[in-house]
Amino acid sequence: MLTPTGYIGESDIDTLEAVLRAAPGLNAEAVISLPLDITWATSEWVEVLIDLAAATPAPKAIMLTGLPREGVPAKEILFNLRLVASQVPQSAFCARPDGPRRARRVDRNQQRHAKIDPARPAAAARRESR
Repeated sequence: MLTPTGYIGESDIDTLEAVLRAAPGLNAEAVISLPLDITWATSEWVEVLIDLAAATPAPKAIMLTGLPREGVPAKEILFNLRLVASQVPQSAFCARPDGPRRARRVDRNQQRHAKIDPARPAAAARRESR
């Protein structure tokens, strides 16, 4: 069961702390949903995210939304996501470049029936599905 956490914007430390602080009092089967702005995965904020999230023993579903600021290379974001995965226990990721509103909507039927061919690049599969 995912918690009904609202979008946590860029550098909103107070909200992130409040969500993670409330986690120990939740149902033992709860997964803390953290819909975060992609800025949390930049070098400027990733250490704060790691420190706060690693201190919470509950499982975490980290959902990144939006696009990085201009000048932030994708390789920085990917490196930092690997860093989070290696230092934050019980964490999983989902990225939605189309923003927080779309991050809340999931077409379960489409997800359930998606076929993944490991031999085909992901970009080609996306083009064919449009």
